[in-house]
Amino acid sequence: MPRSFMLLLGLFLLFSNAMSSLGLTSLAVADEAKSSKNAAAADESEDDGPLLSVVLLQKKVPTLSEKSIAGSIEKAWKQKVSIGDDEKKDATDFVVKGGPGFIIQCQDTFCMMILASKPYLEADALKEVQELRTRKMLQEHKAWFSLDLVGDISKKTAAEQDAAMTRIIRLAAEMVDKNTVGVLLPSENIVLPISDEVITAMKGADALKALRKSSNAAVIGSSGDDPKMLAATAEARRTWPEFLKAFRNKPENSESFSAKFPFDAPDQKEFMWVEVVSVNGDTVVGRLGNDPVWVKDLKLGDEVKMKVSQLSDWMYLKDGEIVGGYTVKVLMDKQKQEEK
Repeated sequence: MPRSFMLLLGLFLLFSNAMSSLGLTSLAVADEAKSSKNAAAADESEDDGPLLSVVLLQKKVPTLSEKSIAGSIEKAWKQKVSIGDDEKKDATDFVVKGGPGFIIQCQDTFCMMILASKPYLEADALKEVQELRTRKMLQEHKAWFSLDLVGDISKKTAAEQDAAMTRIIRLAAEMVDKNTVGVLLPSENIVLPISDEVITAMKGADALKALRKSSNAAVIGSSGDDPKMLAATAEARRTWPEFLKAFRNKPENSESFSAKFPFDAPDQKEFMWVEVVSVNGDTVVGRLGNDPVWVKDLKLGDEVKMKVSQLSDWMYLKDGEIVGGYTVKVLMDKQKQEEK
């Protein structure tokens, strides 16, 4: 389809989509904010389905141009596009500035890029986000931009929609910069702080599938005086000898022996899991099982030494089932109650 027609259609859709996207800020953290299902139901039309979009959360709005976006398209899709008013009026593959962003047409992919110098999520919703890494990401971001699939995408099969989503995820990956703090897929209820693992997943041939599977051990916040958590910690300490016995004897089909401890961070404690390597008296030696959120001098996999007196929880797997995990069970019960 020639650019002259696509540009007119694109400008109309860009304006409409921009208004829609600016009103969908709560969808991006659907599961985290606990209001997603109701918000999605309100914003989705019965015919069109959810907005198929990739959103990058930023510390500030990136400086983008038709030329830089065309370069990202070539890296991500191995295809060249016409840019701006370069006299190729009949070009079918192009990127052009319009409205609050850009219009991109390349092969079967027609999408809009929208840039916004405001947070994607209202501040009031942050207190509902339990996962600390996600909360930190949302607190840090001050702007965002999105790639939104438009046109007849809603009429395509699920497989075709997944393929289109994979394309724009790969394109977004080429636009990640030092100010990018997270990636959101509103239609998937996926919220991920940016990391090398996430960027690698985004650039893969099956980017959507990879992001669906992408995970990093969650760092969950909980009140220090929660009676259920205090009771769970007390039970973990009381039953610590059971963990020691299993750790030393290694029963058949047992694995993943871990203990949870508090680590000092500015003005707070951060509770993280440690993969236990050895226990010497009252000292537990192991490798950090989380990427810290607030602790600045540690990273995933670092060796740590902790005192048993600081223990918050312990667990291991036996025949695929969790043994111990007292605080985990409290948090899981809490989440189930909040989802009702």
